[in-house]
Amino acid sequence: MLEGLSSVPDSWERVEIEEVLDFLENGNTLQQGWSPRCEREPSTDESSWGVLKTTAIQVGEFQPEHNKRLPESLKPKPHIEVKQGDILMTCAGPRSRCGVACLVRKSRKKLIMSGKMYRFRSDNNRVLLKYLELFLHTQEAQVSIDKMKTGINDSGLNLTHDRFRKLVVSIAPTKEQHRIVAKIEELFSEIDKGVESLETAKAQLQVYRQALLKHAFEGKLTAQWRADNPDKVVPAEQLLEQIKQARE
Repeated sequence: MLEGLSSVPDSWERVEIEEVLDFLENGNTLQQGWSPRCEREPSTDESSWGVLKTTAIQVGEFQPEHNKRLPESLKPKPHIEVKQGDILMTCAGPRSRCGVACLVRKSRKKLIMSGKMYRFRSDNNRVLLKYLELFLHTQEAQVSIDKMKTGINDSGLNLTHDRFRKLVVSIAPTKEQHRIVAKIEELFSEIDKGVESLETAKAQLQVYRQALLKHAFEGKLTAQWRADNPDKVVPAEQLLEQIKQARE
C-alpha cells in the first residue's frame, strides 16, 4: 500500500500521480516554462506575447492578467503556450507560493509559462481535471508536496519534476468523481455567497457607525436625556465661561 494518504473506500485507488497524467505535445507528462528578461508592463491583449508571473496561479483560480510582456526582440516559444485544460503549478519561490496549482478554465492566446511553473493534464479516462485540481488543494496533498520541496531556506524553494511525480493521489471511480466535483462546487458556491453577504454586512455596519457618530455629535443621541433633565443642562455660554475660568 502506498503511504501518504489516510484510509479511503475500498473501491478507490491509491496511485502515484505520474500514473494518471496524460502525455503532452512534447511527449512528456510535465512541461516547464521559460524565464526570459521581459518588459515591466504586462501584455494586455493578443497583439503581443506575455510570460506568466507565478502570481497568475492562485488556489483554484487562473489570473492571466499577471504577466510580463515579451520584448519584440525575443522570439516567442509557442510550444509552452498555456491552453485551456492545463493544470499549472508553481515550482519555485517562497514556501507558501511553491506548489500552488490551478486549472486553466479559460485563457487568451499568446501567454506562455515562466520557468518557475510547469503544466500537466490528467488522463480523463481515469481522472477528471477538476477532481485532480481539487485533490491538489487538500491539506493532505499540500503536506505531501511541502515535504518534497528542496532549498536552503523558506524564501527560495524548488519542487522538482521527479519528486512531484511520486505524489500519492486518491482516485475515486469515475462516476463518484463527478458526484464529488459537483457537490464541492455546490458547497463552494454557498460559501462564496456567505462571504458576499458578510462583506455587504460589513459595509452596512460601517455606514451605521458613521451615522451613530454623526448623531452623537449633533446631540441627537442625548436629546431625550436633556428633555428629561432640563435642570441639569448647562447652557453653552455658561459652559464656555466655566472652561475659561478653569484655564485661568
